[in-house]
Amino acid sequence: MLIIVYKFRTRIIRKRNRELEEHVARRTKELEMTNKELEMTNKELESFTYSVSHDLRSPLRGMSGFSEILIEDYADNLDEKGKDYLNRINAAGKYMGELIDNILKLARLSRSKLVMEQVNLSSIVESIVMDLKKEEPGRKVVLNITKSLVVHGDKALLKIMLQNLLGNAWKFSSRKSETVIEFGKTFYNNHRVFYLKDNGIGFNSKFSRKIFEAFQRLQNDFEGTGLGLATVKRIANRHGGKIWAEGKTNVGATFYFTIGN
Repeated sequence: MLIIVYKFRTRIIRKRNRELEEHVARRTKELEMTNKELEMTNKELESFTYSVSHDLRSPLRGMSGFSEILIEDYADNLDEKGKDYLNRINAAGKYMGELIDNILKLARLSRSKLVMEQVNLSSIVESIVMDLKKEEPGRKVVLNITKSLVVHGDKALLKIMLQNLLGNAWKFSSRKSETVIEFGKTFYNNHRVFYLKDNGIGFNSKFSRKIFEAFQRLQNDFEGTGLGLATVKRIANRHGGKIWAEGKTNVGATFYFTIGN
């Protein structure tokens, strides 16, 4: 009797195992198809964005070019209001051109192949800040850059990421009597984390996630397209890392990021 019960239970267990294996196989196949469809959709969307942005550049150049000709050659025939309108058109054209360029750059980030090598982030930060100081030699700047912070990554993309972060730090601290920028390393959950800190205008901490979304701008009285931090996030993600920020209004902001963690 015990043998019969044992065989019966064994058959039930085997049947359930087969059903479970079949269910797992079906779900795995469905997920694989879903991932492939999602990947294809993303590629098509990126390709569409790239094509549209690229095609917009030609008529935009024409609009900007002709508005500049009107300003330079026909200014005497216009009153102050007419000149103001033309200047606004020209400024809007330049802004849209910058926006399109940044959209194209963002689209290329997903297409480009990573060229991995040892990258000295500290040296890149020092070089970028040196260039920024050349543009504004009169600005009082205090720098605290930790030396020899090295990662394994794509040097060109990491430079773009740091240019965007430092560009923001430089821009949003421009109204301070003294710009303070700090770049260093810390540890979070036993992982190495890099950080870039400034004493600029900062931001409300409740917007800490929103700032990495494309076209999101918290400070409309500063120039920008709202794509810089979206680009930074994309580069960090492509390196298997992540980025987040902490800020306090009128005190400053700190951006933390990992590479390959």
